[in-house]
Amino acid sequence: MPLKRFLKKERAKFVLTGNGLIGRLMHRITGESDMLKWIKNAALNTDSKILDVGCGAGIFLLELQQLGFRHLQGVDPFLSNDIFYDNGVKIWKKQLSDMSGSFDLIMFHHSLEHIATPHAYLETAHRLLAPNGTVLIRVPVAGTFAWKHYRMNWVQLDAPRHLFLPTVKGMHLLAEQCGFEIFKTDFDSTAFQFWGSEQYLKEIPLMDARSHAINPKHSIFSDTDIASFEARAQALNREQQGDQACFYLRKKEP
Repeated sequence: MPLKRFLKKERAKFVLTGNGLIGRLMHRITGESDMLKWIKNAALNTDSKILDVGCGAGIFLLELQQLGFRHLQGVDPFLSNDIFYDNGVKIWKKQLSDMSGSFDLIMFHHSLEHIATPHAYLETAHRLLAPNGTVLIRVPVAGTFAWKHYRMNWVQLDAPRHLFLPTVKGMHLLAEQCGFEIFKTDFDSTAFQFWGSEQYLKEIPLMDARSHAINPKHSIFSDTDIASFEARAQALNREQQGDQACFYLRKKEP
C-alpha cells in the first residue's frame, strides 16, 4: 500500500539521518526494527550498494527497496535462474566468487553456517567490500547457554545442513584471518532455541505435524510457554549468551 511504504521510508530516513517529523513519530510508535538496526550500524544511506549472499528470493532486499534503497543485488547458487524484479532488485544465480564490483554492505543472513569453506567466502567478501564498507553476518553461536544446556539436542546444530557453527571467539579469529575486525556484536536469539530444542528432547522433529513450527496452536507448548521462552531468550541476549548473533565486520587498517 502506498501509505504504508511512505511511512516505512520516512521511518528509515529518520533512523539514517535523524531528520523528519513523520519518521520520528513512526520510530517512536513502532520502535527500531532489526533491519533498521542493521542499516544504522553499517552507516548506510539510500545510495549505498548492498549485496545479500545466499538470499533466496530476496526477502530482505525487497524490504530494503521499500525503505528507499536503490542499489540492491543478491547472489545464490541454488536458485533455478536469475531473478530481476521490476523494482530494480537483481538476484544472480552465481557463486559469490563470480561477483564483481564494490559493495558498501555485504550481508550473510544465516547463510554462512551452510558453507563448508567460510574462510574462502569471507576472503571473497573482503575483495568485494568498499574501503569503508561493512560485512554483516548473522549466524548461530556455539558455546552459549543453549549449546551447553541441550548439547546434541540443541536445535541450531541442524545436522547435516549446518556445516559451520562458530563460537564468538571463533568468529573473531576467522574475521582476523580474512583481513577483518569485528567492531560490533548484537545477540539476536529467539524463543526458537528453547521450543525447538525441547521438542528434540521429546523426539518431535522440527517439521513434524506436532511441531510448533508447523502447528503452533496444537503443539505441546502453550502461549504462556512461548512467551516465557521469548523472555528467556531476550535475557540471554542481554547477557551475550543467546544462541545466535549479528556480527559487524570492517576491513582492518593497513
